[in-house]
Amino acid sequence: MPFARMMTLLTLLTTLSVSAQDWVPLHNLLIKFYGFQRAGAKTTDTHNPFYKTAPYPHSQDNYQGTDLSGGWYDAGDFVKFGLPFGYSTYTLLKGFDVFPAAYDDLDSWDYKGVKDGIPDILGETKIATDFMIKAVLSDASVITDVGNGNNDHQQLSESGYSNSQRTSPRSGTTATGADVAGLYAASLALMAKVYKPYDSVYSNTCLAKAKSAFAFGLAHPTLSQEQGSSATGKPFYETKTSADKMACGAVELYRATMDESYLIRAKTFQAAVGSHQFVLGYANVGDLSAFELARLGFDSYQGAWLTDVDQAMSRVVTAASAPELIKGAFIRSDWGNAGHAAAAAFSAALAFQITGSTLYKDFAIQQIKWVAGITPFKQSYVVGYLNGPTNPHHRNDVALGGTGVRVKGGIVSGPTPVGAYVDGKPEATGWTFNGSDANNYKNTEMALDYNAAAVGAVAFIRDYLNPPAGQIRITEAMKVTPDNVDLNTQTATVTFVLETAAAWKVVFFGRNSKAKKTYIGTTAAGSIKWGGEADEGAFSAGENVDIQMVDMNIASYHLARSKVSLFIKAIKKEPFKPEDILVDDFNDGDTANAMTGLWSVFTDKAATGKSYANPAGFSASVGTGGADSSKGSSIRLVGVAGAPNPVVGIRTTFNLAGTAVGLGAVKSVVFDVLSSVGSTFWVELEQSDITDGAYPAFQVAVGNDLWNRIRIPISAFAQPAWKTTTKGLNTGSVKSLRFSFHGEGTVRFTLDNVRMEGLKLSSAGTLNTRQLARSKLVSQLRATPREIAYQLSPPWKGNFSWSVEIADVTGKNIYSSSLKSGAASGWISLPVQLKPGIYFLRHIGKETNQIHETSFTDTFLVN
Repeated sequence: MPFARMMTLLTLLTTLSVSAQDWVPLHNLLIKFYGFQRAGAKTTDTHNPFYKTAPYPHSQDNYQGTDLSGGWYDAGDFVKFGLPFGYSTYTLLKGFDVFPAAYDDLDSWDYKGVKDGIPDILGETKIATDFMIKAVLSDASVITDVGNGNNDHQQLSESGYSNSQRTSPRSGTTATGADVAGLYAASLALMAKVYKPYDSVYSNTCLAKAKSAFAFGLAHPTLSQEQGSSATGKPFYETKTSADKMACGAVELYRATMDESYLIRAKTFQAAVGSHQFVLGYANVGDLSAFELARLGFDSYQGAWLTDVDQAMSRVVTAASAPELIKGAFIRSDWGNAGHAAAAAFSAALAFQITGSTLYKDFAIQQIKWVAGITPFKQSYVVGYLNGPTNPHHRNDVALGGTGVRVKGGIVSGPTPVGAYVDGKPEATGWTFNGSDANNYKNTEMALDYNAAAVGAVAFIRDYLNPPAGQIRITEAMKVTPDNVDLNTQTATVTFVLETAAAWKVVFFGRNSKAKKTYIGTTAAGSIKWGGEADEGAFSAGENVDIQMVDMNIASYHLARSKVSLFIKAIKKEPFKPEDILVDDFNDGDTANAMTGLWSVFTDKAATGKSYANPAGFSASVGTGGADSSKGSSIRLVGVAGAPNPVVGIRTTFNLAGTAVGLGAVKSVVFDVLSSVGSTFWVELEQSDITDGAYPAFQVAVGNDLWNRIRIPISAFAQPAWKTTTKGLNTGSVKSLRFSFHGEGTVRFTLDNVRMEGLKLSSAGTLNTRQLARSKLVSQLRATPREIAYQLSPPWKGNFSWSVEIADVTGKNIYSSSLKSGAASGWISLPVQLKPGIYFLRHIGKETNQIHETSFTDTFLVN
């Protein structure tokens, strides 16, 4: 919106006071209008205030014998048109869905004057969904309209009782496209959700029919053939797209079922919904699906919707020369502008819920004030409210009004231009309105869709002006500076301002690391400086951090103001903890780790074991390329096509045999990593009791050319979504620590200083070992069922070549081998199976080119 026009609009909006207005009477009057639109039902009295005697009008409506009675008449006639019928039902339910506290229970659905414990809006909309349940015949057949528009519009003086067409059977029209079916699906799915607390059986029926209507829409992706008017040659109602209707159906089915397939459909349909450049209505219902996707967290689908709302705000008539009838109103057509203004108000109210922009709020309030003739506006377009129309274009009201019953609560079409309407320049002509002429349908006809959005917009106003006790509003949205932070040299500052001082809690949450940091306060203005600190876990470089107010009663329309995110470019390098037990620092230049285990590459496929990826490149040493100017391991992982869930990587075991061990009370995995191009890989714990390859894992993202120290809490390891069997993390049965790449493509990074906090290998993988006699050579010794591992006390003296022997207590030699050069610098692993008993470990050294020998013998007990 141009700045000058925005400021003009803002000036106009800020002159409107809302605090003294009582919105409750208007709200309930708008809802009550739908009672006057009820069609006669076959098996019960629908309690239309005009209908007193049976048989009730149109109670014989059917399609090939299937009952289609009940439901609502469209406008001042007796036809049931599927497009406005479906839109109105869904829009009414959406208002209740978003602002439930703003609706009253004043009466029962049958107007007996007694509260029935169900909000009145649901009593009214159940009339509509009862009909839809009948109209959705099956997955293959859906009824759109009932009645014939041309025949019905012949006599304004006819009441529901006065013509044989009204009491004899009328047939239904079947859908040929997805438009009406999508609206039925959305209405029924949302009714299933909101009515469930009152009647779970009815809720289940609605949901089943919603699924059928949606299935029909998927199978018939075109538009339905609409009834044409003999007077104008155009359809009574038409739309150019079904994508928006099906998007509404899909998103509501997702909310009702949490079935991800519906969410996928909703996104697909919404992606095809562009800017309508008009207003929310039966032809353009994508505003509601865009809002719902945004409320679910998918903000990328709201652009076209907000563009349309902004355009509506830019079309408010502000010219000083404009006729008083339209000044301050959103004018978009030569007919139906009161309904259009109400629809624009509701869409803006929903935009306020998502963005928190007060311009949207003020615009919504202004348009409803204009529709209802509330100060400073002087003409009401609501029948029965203030100086509203006295003789609306409505057949039952004209024919039966003399009985003492008059229509109330309906919004009429509104003012019309005296001359030719110029789109975009409504002030260029005069405007007129006559609320006492029932024949002037362009001024005085009411319709289902005119009221539908107005009911939701007034609910929004009530909700905003009467917030629940303790509700928190945010004056200045949360902001973080900078939002791309190098924590080695910077801190991030988060600020916000609440409307009043209140207790607040702000949590920093790492999307990848799952680390948390919590701050609390009680001031209205909040200011937090964060340098990467964590209360739980540790934040990682290359990850997004979500910052959000939690455990606070924040007004729904300010939720978008309560959160922000930042990206960690680099993390402050914290020193290792004393409890960080070394797995490998790669300084020995080989593929053995510090715990008698080995590094190796692997390619695997979860379900079948089929190899489908290139081997991982693995260099145990890259000279001085490590994090601490020593050595590190350069890793290149290549995943290629060939199977579902491709995985390729490197792993290190905890013993020579690669058998499962217990890790003790391990708390985290920590390592240094460098990636010059940006890489995403997984750290996994290979469990022996998992057979489908879906090991507990954690995804790491690094995206800069700096060394970063990554610490992953054990609690953050979880199985990937493609698992076939759910298994909990079991640190008592781990075979290896893996660094893996899932997918197709290549990742490169350098790894160093791999450690595990609190690691203590348990007896699940080792045997109890006690040295009975110790030489000066062996410093540490332990055994597993498949190996013996020990360390020597360097340096070895003399120029000797060494061999090693193991004998049992009888003296029988059970293992012998030569020791490789350099063995003294680390753990020595001998692959020998040991049973409980006493063993002798003998080292024999022979001096090079000499006869002289030396030997050392150690005695140890295994049990």
